[in-house]
Amino acid sequence: MPNIFQRLFTKSAERRSQVYTGDAGFLAGLMGRPTASGTLVDESNALSITSVYSCVTKIAQSIAGLPLNIYSEFDGRTSKVEGHPLNFVVGVKPDEDTTAFEFWETIFASALLTGTGYAIIRRDSMSGNVSALNFVPSHRVTRKRFEGSPVYEVKDIGTIMSDDIIRITAPFGKSPIALHRETLGLAVAAQEYGQEFFGNSGTPVGVLTTEQPLTQEQMSVVASSWAEAGATLGTKVIPFGFKYQKISASPEDMQFIETRNLQDRKIAELYGVPALLIGLESSSTFSNMETAELYFLKYTLMPMMRRVEQELNLKLIVPIGGESLLFRYDVNDIMRGDTKQRSQFYHTLIQDGVLTINETRAREGLNKFNIPEADVPRVQVNSISLDRFGEYSEKISNQNERISIK
Repeated sequence: MPNIFQRLFTKSAERRSQVYTGDAGFLAGLMGRPTASGTLVDESNALSITSVYSCVTKIAQSIAGLPLNIYSEFDGRTSKVEGHPLNFVVGVKPDEDTTAFEFWETIFASALLTGTGYAIIRRDSMSGNVSALNFVPSHRVTRKRFEGSPVYEVKDIGTIMSDDIIRITAPFGKSPIALHRETLGLAVAAQEYGQEFFGNSGTPVGVLTTEQPLTQEQMSVVASSWAEAGATLGTKVIPFGFKYQKISASPEDMQFIETRNLQDRKIAELYGVPALLIGLESSSTFSNMETAELYFLKYTLMPMMRRVEQELNLKLIVPIGGESLLFRYDVNDIMRGDTKQRSQFYHTLIQDGVLTINETRAREGLNKFNIPEADVPRVQVNSISLDRFGEYSEKISNQNERISIK
């Protein structure tokens, strides 16, 4: 089975193998626009930038690993719907060849790299129920309008109506690659410079000079010998009668690592991934790691999850009676915190009657207590509304008087 990026960019690999010498605008449309740094940047070669790869995989895998289930809202109460057929399609096996994790990982990667992730909704011919979701690479999809409504032309398949295709977009419908080519182009250029520099053993370029007249053949022999000597990390011997003049590297040349670090941080910022989470900061504590994870959840993952929830609610769910069904991600695992924090959190919720003991144990993956009291909400008896404070004070006063008489 091809990996996630092979499924996304087969076309990109094919198109770069073709030689084209015509219109530059056409070439830019195929391979990405040239940047000021002189590099061409598209969704495929952008993955050679480690920070882009790290950000895309971090976001895509973080959301793909979260439970996505159907919940029921009825009479003001929300509960998970167990055994619903859509839970299997969306959360277990979207199609014959793909697990739910692989499917959603690919959808999100496509959105982050190309601007949009698509999946065709397959329905049972008899019942009309959703039977599968098939990922479609974005380069095969063209969005059009027909009689005021969006339709999709899918290569090798045909026209798909809007209700029969899942469409998940990056912010503004554009990937950071399309919106920030210059930043990525500089990162590619810095990376290529580093490869060339270290390919020369980190040695600045220099020239051999001599006062002896040389034929073209003699110069070729000397150049070849010097190049062969440079292929090893050992000491180089300067030929007799020659001097080596180093073309010294400026401090700016030696700062390409700092340039790369700066570009990596900018790329992480573009994708909304804290630098700490993709290894761009060497020192960290549990406190700032937790802060970074919560920021990542709130400002990066949540918006993407809301796009998915609303798209699935709109196109997969058919309302039944007064019951409202909806898709919702479960983010409890991300927000768990450490043991002490969770203990304090659950203690407060149990005391306030928000969770029962068994609901708390279920969140922690523990077996329920087989006693009725564990399923009953509990509240602090000394916590009462202000309008009953006088009644409660009088009751306590009467009890104290009876105790004193005895």
